Amino acid sequence: MSLEMYEGMSKADLMPLLVQELNALDKLEDSKEKAVAEWKDKIKEQELHISGIRWGDMDSNWTAWTPEQYRDALISHPVASHGFLSDFRAMQWADTCVLLLPSGRSAHLEAGWMAGAGKRTVVLLAPGQDPELMNLLLDDICVSVDELLKVLVEGATAKQGLP
Repeated sequence: MSLEMYEGMSKADLMPLLVQELNALDKLEDSKEKAVAEWKDKIKEQELHISGIRWGDMDSNWTAWTPEQYRDALISHPVASHGFLSDFRAMQWADTCVLLLPSGRSAHLEAGWMAGAGKRTVVLLAPGQDPELMNLLLDDICVSVDELLKVLVEGATAKQGLP
């Protein structure tokens, strides 16, 4: 089984733990190699620089931008272009998207793109999150890391009976 995951900028910071848990499972051994690759490592292998975008690198006054200034910077600034291409290449490479809540707007847009591109998409809910109807667009909805691992590894589904 090969599992090439993409995880956007989650505020939960669970991705290192998730990858560690997946790599520790004997079921994920494919011949002599582990089947899980975390997307940042894959991108580094391709010699693409990943640093995460910091709006302050573009303009120290970014929090006061007008909508027009934001749009202009997003479209034309090299920092924005580099950050977008880096993330988008990782999204194209991955076959699975894991949305770890809580997460920001970008992570939700990324998960939506991945779902629309026909890639496997799974969300891990967090306590205290507002309900979100559009999570039904995703392939699976998990409530614990253990459940997420079962869904990813065994192909189990936590969304039984739902569309």
